[in-house]
Amino acid sequence: MSLWDFKAIGYGSLRSSIFTRWILSHEMKLLKGLMDQQRLRPAVAMDIGTGVGAGLDIYSSGTTVIGLDRSWPMLRRGRKQARLIGIVGDALSLPFLEGSVPFVSSIGLTEYLSNKPAFLREVKRVLYKEGRFLVTIARPNIWNGLRCLLGHRIRMIRPHLWTVMTRDEGFVCLAQARTFLQSQYLFQVVDD
Repeated sequence: MSLWDFKAIGYGSLRSSIFTRWILSHEMKLLKGLMDQQRLRPAVAMDIGTGVGAGLDIYSSGTTVIGLDRSWPMLRRGRKQARLIGIVGDALSLPFLEGSVPFVSSIGLTEYLSNKPAFLREVKRVLYKEGRFLVTIARPNIWNGLRCLLGHRIRMIRPHLWTVMTRDEGFVCLAQARTFLQSQYLFQVVDD
């Protein structure tokens, strides 16, 4: 049993404090705003690191969401939402064909990945030509550092390094926002 499998048991309780709910609500509002700026209403989207589906509020009710996560217990809890199709898989080896998805989101995942360039290559591989990618990163600060107390190694990245990394992997930034915990980006794949 992985740490995430164990966390699935009480995941809702971890996120139920007034302060945590306020943070998450603010972050979701900004992410939805990034999509609204570009008038994005994808019919199908893949959410990588979907967990229990907490980030699905950014999508309109007509969007079918394919949620990918390594933890079946987390996905099982998220599948209670009718529009989530849950798939167990690895973010560094996505079980999808090249160019098979128009839109990918990854909210609250990148800070757990040790190989961010490999992740970006996988996202680019599965996206349509000129597909869109909504993603968050955890910036280095004391609050994100304290998250390691929950049992995970948090791999924060400075926004300017993330900008260089995403550009090098073939993405162009369309819009961005920032909260005190994370930076949020909407990217588009550019032709090689």
